Amino acid sequence: MTKSKLGHRRMKLLSRILFLMTVAAAFGCEPEVGSDAWCENIAEKPKGELTMNEVSEFASACIFKNYQNDE
Repeated sequence: MTKSKLGHRRMKLLSRILFLMTVAAAFGCEPEVGSDAWCENIAEKPKGELTMNEVSEFASACIFKNYQNDE
């Protein structure tokens, strides 16, 4: 194997590792679903950008939880 092919493979591997670390860091910063911080983030998010899963989780974790605590 020539040095140029070996260098190309190393750069390709390094770029993949860097990409995976970036993705992991981005998802690691999200608050846990159902936490107070998550509820605040979803409440501030434009309603047209919410997924059905987010709406369902928001209703059960944020709205109904607060309703039960008030009783």
